Amino acid sequence: MKKTLKISLLFLFSLIILGLSKSVQANSIKSINMDIFINKDGTANITETWDCKITKGSECYHPYYNLGNSTLKNLTVTDNGKKYATISNWDLVDDLSTKSEKCCINNISNGEEICWGVTSYGSHEYVLKYDIENFVSEINDAQIIYWTFIPYEFSHIIGNVEIKIYSDFSIGNTIDVWGYGKYGGLTYVDDGSIYMKSDGKVKASEYMTILAKFPSNTFNTTNIIDENFKSYLKKAEKRSQRYDGKIRNMQLIITIVIIVLGIILFYKWIVWSYTEDRKRFKVDKKVFPKKVKQFKEIPCSGDIFKIYYIAQQYRIARKDSNIIGAIILKWVKDGIIKIEKRVNEIDAKIDNNVIILGNKDDARTRLTYASERILYFNMYEASKDGALEIKDFELWCKQFNSRMINWFEVVENAERDKLFKEGLVTSHVVGVRTKYRATQALNDEAKKIAGFKKFLLEHTLINDREKMRVELFEQYLIIAQVFGISEKIQKQFKELYPNMIEESSFNSYNNLIYANNCAKRVVRSIKNGVKSAARRRALNDKSRRR
Repeated sequence: MKKTLKISLLFLFSLIILGLSKSVQANSIKSINMDIFINKDGTANITETWDCKITKGSECYHPYYNLGNSTLKNLTVTDNGKKYATISNWDLVDDLSTKSEKCCINNISNGEEICWGVTSYGSHEYVLKYDIENFVSEINDAQIIYWTFIPYEFSHIIGNVEIKIYSDFSIGNTIDVWGYGKYGGLTYVDDGSIYMKSDGKVKASEYMTILAKFPSNTFNTTNIIDENFKSYLKKAEKRSQRYDGKIRNMQLIITIVIIVLGIILFYKWIVWSYTEDRKRFKVDKKVFPKKVKQFKEIPCSGDIFKIYYIAQQYRIARKDSNIIGAIILKWVKDGIIKIEKRVNEIDAKIDNNVIILGNKDDARTRLTYASERILYFNMYEASKDGALEIKDFELWCKQFNSRMINWFEVVENAERDKLFKEGLVTSHVVGVRTKYRATQALNDEAKKIAGFKKFLLEHTLINDREKMRVELFEQYLIIAQVFGISEKIQKQFKELYPNMIEESSFNSYNNLIYANNCAKRVVRSIKNGVKSAARRRALNDKSRRR
């Protein structure tokens, strides 16, 4: 137990040191100032000024979650006086040159975000102007402003935040205001305006939410909520820590059971929603038999992305880690990366495997799939110097789990669109959503994939083993990784072809095991990152709703 505790503390200390070292090199926001004018109809005209230094990445963004009836409109962005072009669609995977001098209000799963491209690295003063319709809400016994201006896990730590809210009339000192989420922050009324100040840095674990109560009919808002202020305030304070100049701790002991249950249910809801969203198209289970015949030809012309996507939809393979492990093996085969052993600095008896990512320009040219390029440069960013250890990629994926979740979305959307263009999937509109359905031709393709998986698992029964070629041997192992059966196949191949692994690009079965373990640990770290975010967001979920 003592040894475990020491290891845990050492690991925690290492995480802190790594986090500090990364924060020094990351983009920084010195300050954000928000000037908010409320019109008579309850619409807010917002001018937001960022004083920041950009050292990496292709975009900046300000997210708003749980908007309800509210919408963001009329966005303009200027960079040191230069106006950006406002566009209607925003692609997260576009590079720096494509996003340069452009801005957009981008729809996300639980809200909207203001995005703008990075034109150059260095110091910038960005000025954002936009409107929020239905900024003010009408409840049964009052009108309220209830907004999270700086959410949890904002794009970066902010040095200081100042927010001013005012209208064409002087806001009286009798107006009640509350501030939530920023330890030591101040929220108050002065000289006819409402002010909210962070009084120092806003960390990733902090946020800034304001609640202001106005008499009914102060604004001509059409944003009606059937709820009274007392219940609204009660729920808000139950979910948040309140700082209105005095430090007030929540009664965590009393509410711990409710919070834990809320976290569990909220996380399950996230996982369920994510899983449902990724079903992509409907599969008729009646036309797909439980038992299939062996299929000896490599399906889909060896396209591992297509095999992965179809296998996921038909539940021939289930784990997300499969495709990452297969890509690593594919890159080793194609000479994009190498797996090398390095002596552990602490204990020379222990060897550490390291992925050598090679030349970035060469990879950019040779990687034909956009999803491969994105994954490669994510890995390079995690490595910092092109030599990637699993633990570094794990930490990166936990910190930037949303980027990796988006990466899976990129893979699956590309493959679904590919199947649609090939006529293997049809589409039809139901309400405002487009739904996709598998054709019989795709069902037949899925049967081939399932049959090939069976062929690999039963490979020991094949009589013409001596005809195996190295290239085919490598393809079998890569596709076995797609199916998640690489460990079983490796054991078979060690007996059937004991020397062929040394003739292949993989050199050793240990490298195959390493690629598989790397993929598993990466996906586990993504899920752990989602869990951590879910726990934090669950604590404040209802305080963000209006």
